[in-house]
Amino acid sequence: MLMKLFKPMIAIIALFGLSTWIGCGSGNDNSEAVNETNSANVIAIISANQAVVAAIDTGATQNVNCEPSGVADVTGNVSPGQTDTDFNLIIDFTDCTGLNGTLDVVGSGSSNNGNFTFNYSLDGDLNSEGCELTYDDLNIIFEDGTVRLDGPLSAECDSGSVTCNYDNVSITDQQALEDACS
Repeated sequence: MLMKLFKPMIAIIALFGLSTWIGCGSGNDNSEAVNETNSANVIAIISANQAVVAAIDTGATQNVNCEPSGVADVTGNVSPGQTDTDFNLIIDFTDCTGLNGTLDVVGSGSSNNGNFTFNYSLDGDLNSEGCELTYDDLNIIFEDGTVRLDGPLSAECDSGSVTCNYDNVSITDQQALEDACS
């Protein structure tokens, strides 16, 4: 039951999150670097979600093909339950949609009377074209069809340095995502 609920999360993030950032700019002085950071972050979250769902479906160890290219190797522990699932995973990205690096992903998901919640934290470093992202306990919250970010993210991009401190920001709220970064 719980596994069927994880899969729509990827589609929602892909539909709203990625379309929010491709080709958009920011109004602050570091706009190019902020845009690069948030674009790479959305791609990382989509890729991490694909890897987490695959790991939960198979019991943790999994090689996930990324769209349109690359692979994410997932190792770790999954403790599935009828309504709750806990996981502690390591995801190694190799040219996964342009991402390279490793993330530690720790979290849980639950389903209660059709209400679905999925929470996990990201720690580690990812490189994308033009940016190196550093995650230090960035929390991803999926609840009631909404994906929110809470916590820090920093990046060193070709166009500048960026520090973000998201405060329960919806991934579809472009202005709030931009405002959280400088």
